[in-house]
Amino acid sequence: MDEISELPIDVQAKLLRVLQEREVVRVGDTRGIPVDVRIVSASNQNLQHMVLNRAFREDLYYRCNVIEIEIPPLRNRQIDIPLLAYHFLAKYSSLLNKSVYGISAQAMASLQTYSWPGNIRELENSMERAVNLCDHQEVDVTALSLFTPSVSVDETPIQLTDSPPISLEAAERAAIETAVRYTGFNLTQAAKILGISKPSVYAKVKKYGISLERRRSQA
Repeated sequence: MDEISELPIDVQAKLLRVLQEREVVRVGDTRGIPVDVRIVSASNQNLQHMVLNRAFREDLYYRCNVIEIEIPPLRNRQIDIPLLAYHFLAKYSSLLNKSVYGISAQAMASLQTYSWPGNIRELENSMERAVNLCDHQEVDVTALSLFTPSVSVDETPIQLTDSPPISLEAAERAAIETAVRYTGFNLTQAAKILGISKPSVYAKVKKYGISLERRRSQA
């Protein structure tokens, strides 16, 4: 049951009865039909807060919350992005009958550095649009340049200069190294600053050969 938080209160009561009595009643009938099912529900809302605000039944919350699995946002699971991107690429290449088989390195870098506020649904939507717009066998940055990272109101606008641009890989390496040194080689804190998971930081430190040893000052 996806988005269980969107159920109206009266429907929540009916679902609670099903869970408690383990039976359903057909529309227009009075007899209960025994059921033996397992229910998996999902929500992107904080159900505990909804219970406090009387927007979700407390008894139903505890009935559903037997085994809780919290899925981190996609921006904290960058290691999953290539696998998901290729899954959606294969899905929509088949549905749209297009011969798109790959994702360029630059396009993949864009996918992995984007914050994905819409999580997996946004990634799937972006890949569908990319396949629609792609004229080659490989998705490139042009097909993916359909989103812009959100900018908070207190951020300072980026000043454009005449300096030549650097590659995405070089920019990523510089960002990783700066965050690692700024935090005193604390990868947990560096991950928070960069908005990615600690394993992702460690993998990129290893990839770029960034030293994790503090340099000793010489007398």
